[in-house]
Amino acid sequence: MNNFLAFNPVKLHFGKNVIKDLGAAATALGNKALLVYGIIDLVAHSLEAWFGKGEATLSDRFVISIIKEAMEYGPALMKDQGSYELRTKIMWAATNALNNTTMYGRMSED
Repeated sequence: MNNFLAFNPVKLHFGKNVIKDLGAAATALGNKALLVYGIIDLVAHSLEAWFGKGEATLSDRFVISIIKEAMEYGPALMKDQGSYELRTKIMWAATNALNNTTMYGRMSED
């Protein structure tokens, strides 16, 4: 194998009020758009597990529960973006959708 150089100019921003650091495009969208994208992302990751290869009925039920959480609390969060309780419910659903616990008993195409 030949030597190669990989360059990945990704910046990660963490903390309060960091949206201004994300650039004009993200700033124009605002916090509401970022919340919507986050909720959609947790559903998308859940569906990846749902359509993975294999039979895993318990994992399927977990996926359904995660998506139901997003459906129930996502719209409520859009109406009350400052609600800490609603944010924690969405974050817990997202954590479970993204940490591969929904993939037990399945093979992913990724």
